[in-house]
Amino acid sequence: MKILNQTYLTSAFVLLITSAAHGGTLDSGGGSAVVCRSSDGAIQSAETLDLYEARIMYGREMSRRSQSVAEIVDVSLSALQDEARFGLKSNAIWLLQNLRLLPPGTRPKATDDVIESVVPGHCKIETLANFVNWDSVLIDSEIWSKLDNLNRAALVAHEVLYQHDRVTRGAQDSRRTRFLVGQIFSEGVLSQPIMDEIPARTAVCESSGVGGIDETGTPVNRFIATVVNGQIRLQFARLGGKHLFSKTYIDTQIPAPSVPGNSWWYGQNVYQRVTSLLEFPDFIRLHEGEQECKEIPGSRGGAKCKYSLLLTTHSSIDARTTATKIKCTDLWPSH
Repeated sequence: MKILNQTYLTSAFVLLITSAAHGGTLDSGGGSAVVCRSSDGAIQSAETLDLYEARIMYGREMSRRSQSVAEIVDVSLSALQDEARFGLKSNAIWLLQNLRLLPPGTRPKATDDVIESVVPGHCKIETLANFVNWDSVLIDSEIWSKLDNLNRAALVAHEVLYQHDRVTRGAQDSRRTRFLVGQIFSEGVLSQPIMDEIPARTAVCESSGVGGIDETGTPVNRFIATVVNGQIRLQFARLGGKHLFSKTYIDTQIPAPSVPGNSWWYGQNVYQRVTSLLEFPDFIRLHEGEQECKEIPGSRGGAKCKYSLLLTTHSSIDARTTATKIKCTDLWPSH
């Protein structure tokens, strides 16, 4: 079996990005800032909520402060996997050229999509931007004037990524986007391609049936199954109906196939945390599954196995997905 290549895995992702740019309407999204003011109301300091949460909640250190806004945006979006970043960079260039700084005394309308987890004690979270459409991203000029280039770039990246998140993932709030922006603006973050470190012997796995296919006919879950340290690793290209920005996987407790003729059923109901540099921390529940292995003639004990799994994704942000049936074929043993 040929390995599912990265172009195939991400081509739909690129099309979604480019078709969404510069057209169409969605409910407006916002961008927020942590603003500290003096007793007379003058701004003493301002920072995007994305970078504030990255520092306070996740202990990140920010970088790239000496570059222009456009350069920082370009470098930061480069952390995303290859096919995704080009459409997003194009959108960012357009947005930078079409930001609308509101006149003094005028502010963008607040949105209800923030759902912050951390609130500064002596400062306030204020609305910095309101994304009406690609030609009308309204910016609070007073706050903008107090932002350094790093935070201005973070706002641009936030608006581009949040728009993408609303189009492709149906996001109702910006928590996932803020986490992603905080990660790609952090010091020393180097993302890994979605199909990084895939060996020659793998299985292609896709969801099917009720809840397993979305309205476009695309599998809700798609991944490569391979053997790592004697157990099955599931490395995702699509998870819970969402395209991904970097290498995302779980190491299961399913043993690698090694005994020809081995057939067994397991029902562990195991919750496992997804490992990913850029994706918001989610969990996958493996309900049950079946393995059937057959000897490969002339392979000196090699086995070819078929797997079926029942999988649910869980998140503190998104609703739990419907349990979907997964079928995997042609998984070869590591030996």
